[in-house]
Amino acid sequence: MSQLTLSLFDTTALGGFTLGASSGPRFREDVVQVAPSPNPERIPAHTYRLEGERALAKGWKARAADNLAAIRLMQEIEGGQGAARPDRHATADEQDRLARFVGFGAGELANALFRRAGEAFRPDWEELGAELEQLVSPAEMSALARSTQYAHYTPEFMVRAVWSGLARLGFKGGRVLEPGCGTGLFLAMMPEKVAARSAATGIEMDPTTARIARLLYPEAWIRNEDFTKARMPYEPHTIDTGKRPFERYRAEAQRLLGVLESRLEGWSWIMGEEYSIADVALLGWVRHPVGFYGAGELVGYASLTNVRA
Repeated sequence: MSQLTLSLFDTTALGGFTLGASSGPRFREDVVQVAPSPNPERIPAHTYRLEGERALAKGWKARAADNLAAIRLMQEIEGGQGAARPDRHATADEQDRLARFVGFGAGELANALFRRAGEAFRPDWEELGAELEQLVSPAEMSALARSTQYAHYTPEFMVRAVWSGLARLGFKGGRVLEPGCGTGLFLAMMPEKVAARSAATGIEMDPTTARIARLLYPEAWIRNEDFTKARMPYEPHTIDTGKRPFERYRAEAQRLLGVLESRLEGWSWIMGEEYSIADVALLGWVRHPVGFYGAGELVGYASLTNVRA
């Protein structure tokens, strides 16, 4: 009888598997059998609750170090995927550490950790600044730098006062929206009975901050986008806890640039055909929205033909 051989990939442990008579061994003897690794422990979703204080560090350097530690922890939990994993949520202890992320809006942090091309970090901040640049991508670094304009989180005592006021007004639950949520203190301090009867949405423009918020509130809808352009569901939200300084600044910048655009119609300089102290005073202000803050598109700079000239 002829030998029938079924060859499944010569480089696998099966090698040449033979049906019928054969003088050789049935399996390769040089293959080490490895036991399958156990499935990793599944960590369930848990919404972060803040009952007391966050125990934030006292000094700005220590808070910067806590910010960096939170980013590292976020990346570790995500496992390099750049987004929350369905099988790996943050533990309660990890959430306590993530909640110490305070953003970089404080002047001491914004001015010390974000440098322009060719510039050096502030003295004694070189190590933290270099670590931040290594920790995040260039795009994430740019987004964090841009967020320093508005990353000013509402303190805990004010958040408690807002929820207390809402309770006196009779709010017991519903659709809750926090635009510009940061790490979501309004969600963390929502009264437990209200949270049980509410659906929460948080909107945060900075990608790094939004990813941290998702790990803190896996049961909420955390959206990474500009809330001034966000499209919301048709159903109105019962409560909007957010503050909107960013939108106010954008609208005011557009208004002032519009006044300047009209004034320059048919003229080369503010006061007419000659360069004056008025032009000196306005030059930095006009250039900063584009050159320093990168907000040219936001304020419609491309349409300001007279200003740009």
